[in-house]
Amino acid sequence: MSDFIYPVQLVCSDDTLYFKQFTHRQSKNFVKVILNGNTHILEMFINTAIRDLCISDINPESLSCLDKLCILLNIRAYNMSPVAKFNTAV
Repeated sequence: MSDFIYPVQLVCSDDTLYFKQFTHRQSKNFVKVILNGNTHILEMFINTAIRDLCISDINPESLSCLDKLCILLNIRAYNMSPVAKFNTAV
């Protein structure tokens, strides 16, 4: 296997899942979906992304919201940066 993979420890079940790299295209589409503002489309995108990136066969609908958040935070940390900086104007 030549793909970069990384582990994600689930919060609610203590299972470990392994994920492939989040591509630039997926990142751009994720931003577009967030800016769209439709929560149903956002949930569909997140479920599809988890299903596509996980190397094992998983049903994202069976995961809790907390597990999905944990997966998304790990995707960001492993593929972009573990540090998030926010600029605030006073």
